[in-house]
Amino acid sequence: MSNEQPAVRVDIDEHHTTEDGPVFVATVTGRITVGETERFSELVAPLTQHPPAAVVVDCAGLDFVSSAGIGEIIKLEHATRALHAKFFLINVQQQVLSTLVQSKLDEMIPMYDSLEQALLHTDPS
Repeated sequence: MSNEQPAVRVDIDEHHTTEDGPVFVATVTGRITVGETERFSELVAPLTQHPPAAVVVDCAGLDFVSSAGIGEIIKLEHATRALHAKFFLINVQQQVLSTLVQSKLDEMIPMYDSLEQALLHTDPS
């Protein structure tokens, strides 16, 4: 049996649909490291195949994100915004939050403590 850290996993749920399209919640667990970036990119690709109203990434189970992982989050955020959709991170744990703050990602992407808080910002402005 291997002692490797868990690979990244993404579960996507269509939470509800607004007049602007679906609101997707992507629950990310494990680690996004240089060895997992391609897998992460493949797992989140469905989020931008049909224009959503918003993409909410739930980071409660995300144990670690490397600089390469931050790059993947930024790519997903850019792809989402290119579709004129909103993008949020929720439930970011302290260790991951520290990394995101150091990279100033917290200044680019809205982060909330819960899905309910993020959903308040998914209505058209």
